Amino acid sequence: VFDRHSSGNISPTASIHLTGNSGRQIALAVDKDSSRLYVGNVGLDRIDVYRRHEGIHFDHLGALEGNLTRLDGPAALAVDSKGNLYVINLAREPYVLVFRHGSIGNIAPIRTIGGPATRMFTPLGIAASDHGEIFVSNDDQYPSSFTIAVYSPSATGNSKPIRVLSAKDENVDSLLNGHDYGRSLLNDPLGLSIFDDKYLIVANAGASVIEINRRGQRIELDAVTPPITAYNLEDGGDASPAWSINGRRTELAAPLAVASDRAGNIYVENSLSPFVVEFCAIAK
Repeated sequence: VFDRHSSGNISPTASIHLTGNSGRQIALAVDKDSSRLYVGNVGLDRIDVYRRHEGIHFDHLGALEGNLTRLDGPAALAVDSKGNLYVINLAREPYVLVFRHGSIGNIAPIRTIGGPATRMFTPLGIAASDHGEIFVSNDDQYPSSFTIAVYSPSATGNSKPIRVLSAKDENVDSLLNGHDYGRSLLNDPLGLSIFDDKYLIVANAGASVIEINRRGQRIELDAVTPPITAYNLEDGGDASPAWSINGRRTELAAPLAVASDRAGNIYVENSLSPFVVEFCAIAK
């Protein structure tokens, strides 16, 4: 855990000793109102729940696990304004599970979303707006599969998305580096975050402006598409980004995850460099 103003090669302010060392803890979500931290463990099919107290100390409250939860590789997490927890199942359908605020133990989700009508395939990212809409990113290695499906607040079961943001429109012929990313410029979309309840921010893992090799050398690259793109929440189809973050000065290197805070700052986790990059609210 790092202080809000941390920068450079600095020690963490605090550390959390995770319960259950085995498996792979790859998903995080924070409920800012209740100071809860959720940690998804893909290997153990469980979500550990921690609560912050006395500044930087965290207590382990328990875990969501067991057959009733239907957890099967929780790979992405999100929390809405009511404290409900949204989970992406990596291994099998139903791909989206929704748990009521405060759920711990072997508890069934209050809703699940999955089935052919949902247009979900290889879902890897999830976000929820203050209005309750659910955003799910899909990525199957090909531009035609780069989509973000949006579901209504009441979606359940085999529900159709109310709209889909896609990387390709059959009426658009814009080839970039041999691939058709359309106007949306989605490129391997993984991480999602709602920004100021106005924009959907997307971390495009297929785009990179730099790379740090095994020798620690910095290699500059020419990104075909922006590593970070942002869309109006109501956008669908092959909509162009409302704004993006791109260019070699950004230090963006195949971003896997993106988050934003209440002050509007944006945090990006890179996969091709050992940096977490922060941008201020006006960065575009």
